[in-house]
Amino acid sequence: MKAVVVLVVILCFPVLVTCGEIYQWVDDRGVTHFTDDPGSVPEDYRSEAQALEMLTGQEVESWVEVTGEEDEGILIEDDLKEKDEAWWRKRAEKWRARLQEGYDEYERVRLKYNALATEFNASKDTEKRKELKAQLDRMRDEMAKSKAKIDTARKMTEEVLPAQAKKAGKPVSWVR
Repeated sequence: MKAVVVLVVILCFPVLVTCGEIYQWVDDRGVTHFTDDPGSVPEDYRSEAQALEMLTGQEVESWVEVTGEEDEGILIEDDLKEKDEAWWRKRAEKWRARLQEGYDEYERVRLKYNALATEFNASKDTEKRKELKAQLDRMRDEMAKSKAKIDTARKMTEEVLPAQAKKAGKPVSWVR
């Protein structure tokens, strides 16, 4: 439950995602507290305060996508230990498919961009060149988005999923 609370805090306050460590402690009433300043942890609770591992915004987004399907909700670390080989392989296949989709999308957009660039370079019509320039700008944005999707999927397949499997005590071969 605590991990879910931490994840909610991180998702609700994006500024916290980029800061240093976050410290968590539970007071005598059972209330969980969070701070990024270890000096603000009351002295009585400093020995119990735990430094939480922070994720970047991209990692948080990826974590939710990997572990939080609509029908499953957000899974905490202990839930990952309970998942079987088929679940892990399905997650890995999902990210490999997203990686391939990203490559396919990027290539489709790149080819269209190249065709528009050729047309732009050949045109002498000022109005047509303006229109083509706007289209080329949009295509560059699409290529950047495709590249971001590729980078996220690559990181998930090569780093995040293997690390999660290892942390959950599962064979990394399940996600390779």
